[in-house]
Amino acid sequence: MLAYALHAWLTLKPETAVQKIILWIVLIAFSIQGAWVLTSVGYLEIWRYALASLAGQQVLADLSIALSLVMTWLWHDAKANDRKFWPWLMFALIAGSFSPLIYLLTKSQRTPK
Repeated sequence: MLAYALHAWLTLKPETAVQKIILWIVLIAFSIQGAWVLTSVGYLEIWRYALASLAGQQVLADLSIALSLVMTWLWHDAKANDRKFWPWLMFALIAGSFSPLIYLLTKSQRTPK
């Protein structure tokens, strides 16, 4: 995996390499924060807390709409690049934003059909 990532970075255009580095930074920071929250309160407690108040429900609704829009884009992009969409959708339902972040990191630079 590390060799693949290194090879992919070495063959990227400079502007694409910067985008990938930014995505890696976001993914690592989000993973650390997510791991801290999961170990502190647990997966179910995150949902319980989000649903406990009207403010939490509003944030959850907003994030659901935003992730739905991202997943719609991902569906079209996956189709254009001959990638399966369903694994990314299932991953998004379980892990939220991790799915599109990892999708973008694993996306090749070939031109769509």
